[in-house]
Amino acid sequence: MKKIIYLVAASFVCSTMFAATTAKCKITLTSDQGGSDVLRIYEDDERTNEFENTFDATHFMNSGNENNVNIYSIQGNTEVSIVRSNNLTNLPIIIGTNAITTGYTLTFANVSGTISLYDLVEHQTINIIDGGSYSFTAAINSTIADRFLLNHPVPAAYQICYQYGAFEIANPDADARAINIYALGADGQPDTSNTLYTGSAEAAAVTTISAADLAAAGLVADTQYAIVVGAESALIFRVK
Repeated sequence: MKKIIYLVAASFVCSTMFAATTAKCKITLTSDQGGSDVLRIYEDDERTNEFENTFDATHFMNSGNENNVNIYSIQGNTEVSIVRSNNLTNLPIIIGTNAITTGYTLTFANVSGTISLYDLVEHQTINIIDGGSYSFTAAINSTIADRFLLNHPVPAAYQICYQYGAFEIANPDADARAINIYALGADGQPDTSNTLYTGSAEAAAVTTISAADLAAAGLVADTQYAIVVGAESALIFRVK
């Protein structure tokens, strides 16, 4: 009888140990050549952002084969393949590419709750849903630690205005992005082979492109131009 009571109690402990999980997902990284690795994420109100041996699992690097890839995150100073954290906001997703391909896909499974992935290179938010995927390219033999974040607050659009002979680009919540001014091509789209001005719109700052900057860029009267912030055309204007 004592043995039966012990087993029942153990079963109860196992079933309730992770009861605080509010969101979860499995992310599989696959290369175009078939190499793969898996990261499991759990948002758990009772955990922390430090490594906890009972709950988080250390990631052991795949190596020894040119097609090996790695995907993992960080808890404290530990690389992990299973994350249990009470806060997924800006949790880094780290990618290790292989030696033979530049094409990769992230696929999502076992999803519950609300989780998103933000690509700092493409400035794109991907909602993580069961059966969803996201493809990207990356250099071979590289560790990508500063590109992907979970639940990154969505940057608001840049605000651009023209006053007193200058453009002002502002948004205190946005990521830093490149600013380029291009002439419009015959198709009415920015001609990226004809860059007249290059600068940087920084987060938490107002960037000014002055009349002197525009003059130095060699803008021509009666010609249309585009100010492009990041990868999106933000404003079309004509010089008089």
